[in-house]
Parts: sequence; C-alpha cells; structure tokens
Amino acid sequence: MGRDKGGKQVSKQSSGRRRYNEVVEALVADPAQPPNLRALVGLLGRSAKKGHTRLYVTMDLCDYLDIPDEAIVHSVATDTRSSPLGANVVWIDRDSKILRTRVQTRAEDKDGWDKIYDLGANIPNSDCKYVVDKVHL
Repeated sequence: MGRDKGGKQVSKQSSGRRRYNEVVEALVADPAQPPNLRALVGLLGRSAKKGHTRLYVTMDLCDYLDIPDEAIVHSVATDTRSSPLGANVVWIDRDSKILRTRVQTRAEDKDGWDKIYDLGANIPNSDCKYVVDKVHL
C-alpha cells in the first residue's frame, strides 16, 4: 500500500501494470479516437427479421429492438447477482437504424381487471393496439 498526493491509501499492483477493463479494451482501439457507439441494456434473443438480433428492453418482452447484426460491435452478459434474469449490455454503432416494436394488447376481463396478452395475440372483441415505431438511435 502507498499513498496518493491527497494522502489516501492506494494499492499498488506488484506487477507494476494496470489492469484495464476488458470491455473498454474490446471497444476502444485508439484512446485518441473514442468509438461512436451507443450502449443498450436488455435481454438478447432471436429476431424474426433475417440478419437481425432482438433486444427485449422490458421484462414482459413486449418492447423490443431489432438490431442489424452488423451494427452490434460487442455484447456482455451481466451475472445473475446484479439482475435475477441476467441482462445483456449491447454496444451498437450510434448511426445504425434499428426497429423498435412495442406491443400493447389488452382485454378487460369480467372482473374489470385488465389482462395483458403478450406479443400481439389476436384476441377477438378486445381493445388491441399493435404499435411499431421506427427509431433511429
């Protein structure tokens, strides 16, 4: 242990080399030119669109992003200690175009409680909305 200029204790690594973050090392080829990326968090899954990967951004799986595979620069799975399901952090090219889909399908049951049906199921005589927004992140 040593002390910094402010007098706080700091540990010195015996090898004399700093251990840099693996994600930063994977994403930043040249520290003088930071990458033009956007980080997104969700659950990774297959997309219905060929050449795309889906990132679910809500736990009910009704709000998701279809991301072109070539736009994904790097991804890391978090461990389940920080999130019960585990999540994925995905870095994409900031200029890539992705498709955001929000599915909101509702049917009111006889007790007056709303039942939520996932993923745009066809429910007769219900108040259904299927919303697709194209977003450019």
